[in-house]
This record gives sequence, C-alpha cells and structure tokens, in this order.
Amino acid sequence: MKRFIKIASTVLMSGAVFLFFQWSMTEQMDQEAAGAGEIVVHKESGALTVSLTYHNLAPGIYKVSWPEPAGEVSCSYEDERPCWLERDQLNYEGGDPVTVHYQLPFDGGFLPASWLVELYKDGESKDIPLTVTVKDFSGEAFVWTAPVTVESDIAMEHIHYYRFQRTGEPFPLFAAHAAEDVWRTGDNVVIYHKSDPLTYAQKKVLRRALNGLNGTVVELDHNHTGGTVPFMTVKNREVEKLEGEILGAHLQQASSGSSDFYERVLKDLYLSEPPGTKASGKLREGLAEPQLQAWKKRMLAAEHVEDIPAFLDGTLSEVNQGETRFFQKRRNDKDAPFFFTFDHDLYFHNTRMEGQVVQYKQTIYFPLVSILEASGYSWAVLDDGKVFRIQTEDNHYRFFLDQETFIVNEESFGTGEEVIISLDETVYMKQDELKQLLDIQAVKGKGVWNLQKK
Repeated sequence: MKRFIKIASTVLMSGAVFLFFQWSMTEQMDQEAAGAGEIVVHKESGALTVSLTYHNLAPGIYKVSWPEPAGEVSCSYEDERPCWLERDQLNYEGGDPVTVHYQLPFDGGFLPASWLVELYKDGESKDIPLTVTVKDFSGEAFVWTAPVTVESDIAMEHIHYYRFQRTGEPFPLFAAHAAEDVWRTGDNVVIYHKSDPLTYAQKKVLRRALNGLNGTVVELDHNHTGGTVPFMTVKNREVEKLEGEILGAHLQQASSGSSDFYERVLKDLYLSEPPGTKASGKLREGLAEPQLQAWKKRMLAAEHVEDIPAFLDGTLSEVNQGETRFFQKRRNDKDAPFFFTFDHDLYFHNTRMEGQVVQYKQTIYFPLVSILEASGYSWAVLDDGKVFRIQTEDNHYRFFLDQETFIVNEESFGTGEEVIISLDETVYMKQDELKQLLDIQAVKGKGVWNLQKK
C-alpha cells in the first residue's frame, strides 16, 4: 500500500511538473508569435520581484515610467546579457526579447494597477497585450486573484503558480488569505471570509453597486468602509453602503472644491433603504432605477470636475434628456424642488402655446394657465394664486395648490396627489388629471406636445 502511495505521488508530481512545463512552452510560443509581453511576478518574503519581457519590441529609445516605490531596477536580454538602461530611459537595439526587472515591497493584500512599469516612445504609451504569471515562493497561505480570468492555478511543494488571462489593460492584483474566498461579478472581484458565504441578497446588492465598473476589487469583512476605485473595503457585511461610497469617493477624488455635502447626498441616495436627507429624498422620488444607474456611470466616467453642482446637474440632464438646475439652485435655496424642463413646442389644437413641459417625481406636468387661456374654459385664480376655479363643459372644479383634495360642483370632493403644483412661480397640472378632469388629452410627437379637447 505504501509503495502504491509513493508511486501515485510521484506520478501526480510528475504530471504537475509536465503540465506546468507544457503550459510554459505554449505560453512562450504564444507571446513570441503575437509580439505581446509576459510579466512574471516572484513573491518572496516581504517583496515582489517583477520581470516584464517584451517580445518583438520595435528598436528605439523608450522613456520608462516606474511604479512607486520600485527598486533594484535592471534590464537584460534572453541570454541574460545586460541591456542599456538608465533610470528613466531604455535604449533597445532590437532582435532578442528584452526584460526589465524591479522590486516592490509587498506583504499581501491589494496591489493597484499602477504596479506595472510603462514604456513611452515619442510621447505615446506602448500598450502591449500582457500575460501575468505569479510565482509565489513565500510559503504563506495566499490565494492570488485579479479582476480577470485565472487560466491556470498549479500548487506544488514549494511554489504556487497562477496565470491570468492576457489583457491589453493593466489590472490590480490581490493576495487574499487562505481563510478568504473570491466571488466574481463581471470584471470585478469580491473577497470575503469563507466561514460566512455570501447570501443571494448580498450578491444582488453587490451586483448593483459594481454595475458599470471594471477591474474593481472589494474586500468585505473589513474593520471600516472606504477606499477609492479600484479598491474598496466594506465594514463587516454592510454591502448596502458600497454603491454610495464608491460614488462619494470618486467625486472627492475628481473634484477640486469642497464635496462633503454632495458626497453625503450620493451616499444616502444609493443606499437600499429610504434616504434620510431632503436632497437625496427628492432625487429618489424623481429618478427611476435605470436613470440612477445611468447617472452613476456618467459620474464615474468623469476624471476631473471643476464645478460640482454644475457637473451633477449636467450629468442628470444628459441622462433624462431634459434640463435640471437642482444642485445649482440649492446654493441659494435649500428647499429647491427637483424637476426637469423640456425644450418641446406646445400646441393646443395646432395653436402655439407659451410655457414648458416639466417632469416632477417621474410624472409629466403641463403649464396650467397657458392651457386654460387656450381652452376656452371659464376660469379664475383666487387667494393670491393658491386656488384655481375652472368651469369645463361638464363640471365645475376648485383646485388648491399643493393639496390632495379638490371640490367638484361645490358639493363633493375629489382626491389626487399633487394635482396642481408650483415650480419656479409657474403652476402646472399633472397629465393624467388634465385628461380625466379637464377632458384635455396630450399627445407627444418628436420634440412637440399636441394638446386637444377629447
């Protein structure tokens, strides 16, 4: 029996060695054929040694941009001959593959995408498809992961090999502890304790939070929530806070002015529970879920923000294809309503009307006075503009501004939420009530609204 175990162990080890040898040879041929690059990361105690080999690199003078804090930099050819390298300049004569080497301090955890050296020629970055291989000699209980596919994972007695899918973009690495597990959503990675598997509800919240992102690593079960994309930590399992934290951190990083208030609004808005601040509550009422996600993508795409209120209003306007000045108005009016105006032409029985269509709390409203003037109905405004008395062909109504009840024929009451509202000193009526009560139907065309009596 012992002899059988020994033979089996030998066969398994030989198989692992052959598999790795076969993989290495195949990878080398792929790299040389494609003119791509290969990065080999050696992990030993407290440090990483990075070797980046360029195949079929064009001859010339290259500027070298090293990651911080790279040390022990050097350069060699395939036969280990040294090549001409100053600290920030590589002179490559062509021919053989060339490899640059450097060291980075590392004890585990997150390694941002900036860990890769960059070459520039004639002022342009040389974007070369790269395959990353990690060779972990440290003997520590690490599991290496990244927001790209792991093509090979081979564990041997004194070394653990990882090979990641070839990509044209640099990506971060994460050395998770053996007690941690990895869950992937899109091109993003979530690290969590194995002893507490992710629930369906947690995965749903994480998918929403990471929707639209690429190459982001999230570490759960941390002692605090924070960080900036592409690496975020989440305290315990407070995953419902992640989406807002991502946006708040990005806005702080991209903006040149004070962003504390706006960060609070965004963090509160993207919580899965009801918003606690007035501003985020108004935004939640005025935006549907697809708009919230589209707005998030536009915000995250911005690299530099000069004027935060104008930026937020501008991106919101792009998402909804209407104009809002909500954040800009809040500079002087903390109770400013959140709504969109649309630059559409208004017609009543083919006669042009004044005013604009607005969207408030995801509902379309029309300018009431302009419609009444065109309708031929008898009407009057009472109590300093707070009461509208309207006589249609069938009924007599009395509407009260910002109230849920109205009077019909002076003898009965009707109810409706915000039937008429005042925005920027203009009174508007909800589209549905306009049709049901005043018998005026609105039909939308391309850049135009046509209103007519039923």
